[in-house]
Amino acid sequence: GRKYKHFTSAPEIEYHRHFTKHLWHPGDEEGGTAEATYRRVAQGNAHCLASLKNRADWVAMLPGFDTFLWAPSWPTRIDGPDELKQGKIPPYPWAKVFLDSFQEHRDRIAALQLREVQLAQGPGRRGASLFTTYQHRSQARSQATHTVVVNPENVLEVGMGHHAVPRQGAILVNVSDEVFRINHYRDFMEPENSSRCPDCQLFDDTLGLEMERFLRTG
Repeated sequence: GRKYKHFTSAPEIEYHRHFTKHLWHPGDEEGGTAEATYRRVAQGNAHCLASLKNRADWVAMLPGFDTFLWAPSWPTRIDGPDELKQGKIPPYPWAKVFLDSFQEHRDRIAALQLREVQLAQGPGRRGASLFTTYQHRSQARSQATHTVVVNPENVLEVGMGHHAVPRQGAILVNVSDEVFRINHYRDFMEPENSSRCPDCQLFDDTLGLEMERFLRTG
């Protein structure tokens, strides 16, 4: 928290320092272990969703700071002004713009189930940002859900951020990784020339120099 105080103190962010520790029972001797923490993830997620009911339309249950929402085909699917159809980078913030397209169906949706694409550095050199450093990706990881983007009013429970239990009458929507997905930068915290993604063999520069220029000028 201290290292990123300029983020955690921003008015639009609610930061809960050591959030899971507040869920420990005073007599729980295993309170500080990873196993005990994982047992309380569902409880923490439930608290998070309950606090966001009537405050947020959608909640992305991202499991780590190295995961990002991405809509790879959005520029070719948008029904807006012509200038938004040009180039690879969709209108920012693209996640909100994409989710707004579901708004008329939101009352029936419990969660969007997203698949994961992992990215690694591969044989290339490190760039100025993760967008030009990690340009070798995997295929989408199996059919299993990696992350859910939930409607907090239609979900009863979320386990580990990967699976949602819908309320009666609400539906879960499986989303194609070519439409909306999770980009997982697996090697973000790894030393150079080491990788946790041996399957990241596909070169993909979609989020390369163009994204860096967009962020610098945006």
